[in-house]
Amino acid sequence: MKRLMSVMTLLILTVSAWAQLPVSYWSFKWNQPYTWPLASHESRVFSCDTPRPLDKIAMDDWICTRTGPIVRVSWWGVLLTGAQYSKQWSYYIAIYRNKPGTCEPEPDPIYRACVRPDVLRYTGRWDCKQQRVFYFSARLPTPFTQQIEQHYWIQISEADKESARVGVEDFRWSAHRPILLCPAAQAPPFTQPILDACDNQPDDLAFRLYRRCIIGHVNLAGFAGKRIAILELRTRDGNIADMTHVQIDADGYFEVDPDAPDDTYDVVLRIGSALPAVQKNVVLGDGSVVSVSFPPILLGDIDGNNEVDLFDFGILVENFGEIGEE
Repeated sequence: MKRLMSVMTLLILTVSAWAQLPVSYWSFKWNQPYTWPLASHESRVFSCDTPRPLDKIAMDDWICTRTGPIVRVSWWGVLLTGAQYSKQWSYYIAIYRNKPGTCEPEPDPIYRACVRPDVLRYTGRWDCKQQRVFYFSARLPTPFTQQIEQHYWIQISEADKESARVGVEDFRWSAHRPILLCPAAQAPPFTQPILDACDNQPDDLAFRLYRRCIIGHVNLAGFAGKRIAILELRTRDGNIADMTHVQIDADGYFEVDPDAPDDTYDVVLRIGSALPAVQKNVVLGDGSVVSVSFPPILLGDIDGNNEVDLFDFGILVENFGEIGEE
């Protein structure tokens, strides 16, 4: 009881503070990435059409800092079978209001959706239970409009009927620390906090909410390097408004929520020694989901001068046959 009262006191004191953060401070509506090497937690429903808990569901909370739409949700998790590593399988997402005066969600969701991730990639991390951690991201079929200073909960669950192995757990939701706002919970029965399987300490859950996003695709045929690129937003006069690293999945897809004012930009993608790929006049606004597709990359710009020329050939000849350290 004392812990609950201290949490509620903190919430009362911090709601206004969260809401007054400048918009540019958060490039996302809410951001709780995976914290290595924490474990993961069961979250499973029978199906998207029948979203009753199958053993356990998991949920975590956030507070709206700016009224407006949420258009995309990302989360981190582990896959208990290699067959689940596919964009064809569905996940159930539900959003609840917080029950006033408590750290619990109301019983009935105010929004629900069935999604398939359009971005799915291995993070390069293994958790403390020796499970590989993956990053998932999916566009909501209809945006959820949140209201400033309102307290919400989100549930992300494997839809068992639409998963790789019906009747068997295929996914677990990865954890985040430190705990933000209320501790994450599982049900049934309602259990809070949820304890990490490795150190037996309370966990939050790893998820991210977007107010707008760019969904990109690039053909990386012939490229053997790391699938990490630099994405630039350039204003009409050529200045860089935002620059960020993006990870490209095995199918060539990536997503990003740029930290730049709503405006029209040229989107520039740079990867390895390829020539920059450009999409012009991309409009970004609150609630927008913009798809950009780049042509196949052209390799060979070793010196980075935006041309493949004799200078690049000279660098190749000079260094041909050299082997870098592993």
